[in-house]
Amino acid sequence: MDMPLQQFENISALLPKNVFGSTDTPFEGIEKQKMKKSSEKIQVFAELGFGNATFLSTEVEKGAREKRMAKFIIPPRIKGVYIRIWVYKYVIAFSTNRFINWQKKHKTNFKFIFGIEGYR
Repeated sequence: MDMPLQQFENISALLPKNVFGSTDTPFEGIEKQKMKKSSEKIQVFAELGFGNATFLSTEVEKGAREKRMAKFIIPPRIKGVYIRIWVYKYVIAFSTNRFINWQKKHKTNFKFIFGIEGYR
């Protein structure tokens, strides 16, 4: 026997409240957590210059994970552009978002990079 769809619209009102006072079932809580994780922005940094493994590269970051690719992919939604100069242990970055940023790193390196920052 098929039940009309209207009977399922307000089914949460029929569910008992859990310990935290919510009517969410454990499965609905899991679905909400999955939605939060999938809604994290994926940051994209398209870079060209000297110092990376390749002259053209793209770095993709999602949360704490990041991956660098040896191709130049311009982000669909551009957030800003930057120039980063890394000499020995010192990095200075000129950005449209953060203006001038100065850092001291633990690694020694030489880089001169122009980049496009964005997300998808």
